[in-house]
Amino acid sequence: MMSVEVPVTGEVHRRIIDGVRERKAFSKRKMDEFKKQWDDADDSMRAYIHEKDLDKKRKDKKTFEGEVDYITLEVPYVYAIVMTAHTYYTSVMLSRSPVWQYTARHGETQDSVMCVEAVMDYQLKVGLQLPVMYNWVYDLARYSLGVVGLYWENEEKVVTSYVNEPITLMGIPLGGSKMRQKQEILPGYRGNKLFNIRPYDFYPDPRVPVWKFQDGEFVIRETSEGYHDILASEHTSPGYYINLKELSTAMKNRANDREQGSSRVTLPTQPGDSGTAPGPGFVKITDAYIKVVPKLWGLGDSGRVEVWCFQIAENEIVISAKPLGAYHNKFPFAVMEGNFGSEEFAKFGMLEIIRPLTDILTWLVNSHFYNVRRVLNNQLIVDPSRIVMKDLTKPGQRVIRLKPNAYGFDVRQAVHQLTQVDVTGRHLSDAQYIEQMIQRVSSVVDNVMGMPQQGGRRTATEARQTTGWSTSRLRTPVEYNSALALDPLSQMMLSNTQQFMDYEEKFAIAGNMTETAQRFLTATPARIAGSYDFVPVDGTLPVDRLAQANFWKELLMQMARSPQLMMEWDLSGMISHMMKLNGERNVDRFRRLNVNVAPPGADLAGQAKAGNIVPIGAPGGRRGGNPGPGSSGGTI
Repeated sequence: MMSVEVPVTGEVHRRIIDGVRERKAFSKRKMDEFKKQWDDADDSMRAYIHEKDLDKKRKDKKTFEGEVDYITLEVPYVYAIVMTAHTYYTSVMLSRSPVWQYTARHGETQDSVMCVEAVMDYQLKVGLQLPVMYNWVYDLARYSLGVVGLYWENEEKVVTSYVNEPITLMGIPLGGSKMRQKQEILPGYRGNKLFNIRPYDFYPDPRVPVWKFQDGEFVIRETSEGYHDILASEHTSPGYYINLKELSTAMKNRANDREQGSSRVTLPTQPGDSGTAPGPGFVKITDAYIKVVPKLWGLGDSGRVEVWCFQIAENEIVISAKPLGAYHNKFPFAVMEGNFGSEEFAKFGMLEIIRPLTDILTWLVNSHFYNVRRVLNNQLIVDPSRIVMKDLTKPGQRVIRLKPNAYGFDVRQAVHQLTQVDVTGRHLSDAQYIEQMIQRVSSVVDNVMGMPQQGGRRTATEARQTTGWSTSRLRTPVEYNSALALDPLSQMMLSNTQQFMDYEEKFAIAGNMTETAQRFLTATPARIAGSYDFVPVDGTLPVDRLAQANFWKELLMQMARSPQLMMEWDLSGMISHMMKLNGERNVDRFRRLNVNVAPPGADLAGQAKAGNIVPIGAPGGRRGGNPGPGSSGGTI
């Protein structure tokens, strides 16, 4: 979509710049209240404690002198909790096949539903949406706030090569050849693209809770874009950007004011960082989506509220101003939250709740090891007038000499070792109690972490029930975020696809297909038209493939005892399905083609008289080769 013209020296340009700045500053004051919480989350994930001077000296001794000493550490229990929760969330949300599942809302056919799912599954895989979604869920587990955005991509690939061409005149070959540059414009990926947004770079309207940000007046985010991509858009999408001459001037005097977050986080080199980057570099972009009345902003004659997108480069140049132009008419973002509360602006997370407990755990471990180190240091009471002190302090010295004036005295009166008592002996057992409290608070217990509970033998049913109880509390955040984030995101992606997909193409059918099912279908804009609802995630873990294969094995063994059931069901297809559950993909290579097996109770004698079957080994029969003449595709 083309941008409207907004001259840098005009009143409209100033109004846009001021409007975006005011709204960003308004949101930033509120979002700053949560940055300490996010910094602590980053530090905890890295088992981070500010290095003390004494610890630094000990580390230097280890590095330069080879002397090993105890250094203060933080127990990385938070990391284990977050990664376990992340594993559960992603296993439930992203292990479905397909991930984007839909149902018809107003009587659309099943073929249309399959077509929609096939197109969305193509975008999931070719559009590389899964890595973005894994990081999205990770931000949810770490910050208790995950943000993702989307846009429609029409990719073009420019391929340039040098080729030899024969020299011709008026189409007549003259002999010889010459090198010529050949440029090809090839169509690339066409579909929805997702991208992650750090909570530090996200500025929603603070007058509504974050989970209801779509009801706010604006949403702003900070990002950067390559200057080469901006220039390339002049060929792929003429008019998409404006004021590029003024932008090149503004890039010479710029500073980086992006939120760093925790000092332990390493961000990519940002525009305005010290040093000179090679090439044209990247441009700092402020994307602002605002509900405006174009007539009041000088952007048109409409008096109705519309969603407009403004892009501000280097905080001073408007390089794009255009209506959103999407049929879904929503801010193109989706938000996940890790807790509940209808009127709270943003929610506290799991890490804030367990952080005091992890601090106690860290203190228990460190104090115990400090005490052990003190015990190992052998505190002595020494009479320096009776012994040679350098013998006592020299490492590895076996003999400690007495001075002449101490000859004949009791040597135990010259050196006496103090009795040491380990007062922290129970700290490690206390640490286990703190671990149990953390697990009860976070609901991430040993079974969910893959560490079976110790003590006595347990049946498979007991182990399964224990795991089910522990994961029941983890299900609710998954179901909540399915409704809060995945559902709106899927609807916006489908709306974009219905609006911008203008081509016809074959796609593989999404999901687990049987042997005889159709594997591909042709998707057209007409076939995906209609209204569809996202199938919500129910919060349960995917079925264990091994357990499912064992179920099919037991079922087939029971069916083999009943000839009537074997006549009603496709035994070959069921065996093939069971093999796929066990990971065997190429099942068809084991199948015999053109072999007809008579059902139980068939009149074999009558069929033989009629010439329909021939016994194996008889003339015209078969023994390991191709069917002989007179057979009906096989022998019995």
